[in-house]
Amino acid sequence: GHKAPLTDVFLEQALLALVFADNRNLGHLAKLTPEDVTDPVLAAALAGALNMHAEGRPANLVTLKSRLEAMPVDEERTGLDVLRSLSIGGTLPPIEDVVHRLRGLAVRRRLADTLQAMSWAANDESQPLAAIAADAILQLNDYLADATSETKTSFDLYEASYAFIEWVQRAQDPVEITTG
Repeated sequence: GHKAPLTDVFLEQALLALVFADNRNLGHLAKLTPEDVTDPVLAAALAGALNMHAEGRPANLVTLKSRLEAMPVDEERTGLDVLRSLSIGGTLPPIEDVVHRLRGLAVRRRLADTLQAMSWAANDESQPLAAIAADAILQLNDYLADATSETKTSFDLYEASYAFIEWVQRAQDPVEITTG
């Protein structure tokens, strides 16, 4: 099948399998949010699991049954059927590796969208050049803060540039996860 760019549905499935296997994994999501998950059923299931967890209730197929059943996937299946069918063969990767990879893909999708919007703005001659440049700087600044920091959410451009350079220079081996 065709794979959408910057997505990994198998890894998203592994994330949900890890969450439902052990709800303590919900505490290891760091900055990953349901909006970072591309499959709409898996994103809704993660949102439901996070809500249950926040209320101090277990997140599983029983407690989320009505929410999942209310999600039609096609004429025959609901979200509950999708979640029931999740079976990840072999051993699951550590939750931190799954979260790191999915979050990285989400941030890259966001950058691709931002760059596409900048391209459209640059091609619209009715837009003042200074406004395009200022908007581009602000958006890239937000991206840098998102990509380089787990804690800081806002930088000025000078700080952002240095934080980005430090982040790139940290000789971190990329996390490679193979699925399927």
